[in-house]
Formats: sequence, C-alpha cells, structure tokens
Amino acid sequence: MELREEVEDLIIKEKNMKSELRDTMRKVDMKDIKSLRNEHKLKSLLKHAKKSESKLDKVKIRMKNLEGDSLILAASVVYLGPLSVAERIEVRKQLSERLLSERSIEVSEYW
Repeated sequence: MELREEVEDLIIKEKNMKSELRDTMRKVDMKDIKSLRNEHKLKSLLKHAKKSESKLDKVKIRMKNLEGDSLILAASVVYLGPLSVAERIEVRKQLSERLLSERSIEVSEYW
C-alpha cells in the first residue's frame, strides 16, 4: 500500500511540476514578446529621431541663410526687373558673394 501512495504522490508532484513549467514558459514567452515590442518601439523612435534631426538641420540652414536670402529677394524685386534673366542671375551671384565677403551674411546656394 505504501508503494502505491508514494507512486501517486510522485504522479501528483510530476503534474504540479509540469504545471509550474508551463506557467514559467508562459512567463518567459510573455517577457520575450514584451522585449520584442520594446525593441521595435525603440527602433521606431530612433528612426523618427533621425528624421526629426535631419529636418531640424535643414531648418537651421534655412534660418542661417534667411537674412541673405531676404536681401537678395528685395534687391531682385526693386532693382532687377528691367534686366534679362542672365543679367539677373549674374547680379544675384555678385550680390551673394559680396554679402558673404563684406558682411559675413550667408545666402542659400540657389541664388
């Protein structure tokens, strides 16, 4: 009789251990899933941060050139109307070079 009880106890212990193992495996799987989600979120945030940084760099360049661009635009509207396209391009080029060399005012490269 004792042997039978021991075997039954062992069977019960085995079932309990299997149940604990399944619970532990579920926990591990959930941790893995959470880890993968967090990794994906981090990659997404880094991607957006790089895009935002790139946009910010472009804005900084435009802000740096704003004064020079405004001066060339104003000069184009006021003085360059009667000139041909080629003459306008040449005058704008000379003006942008003078602004940079004499006043340290930068302009966008498309002038």
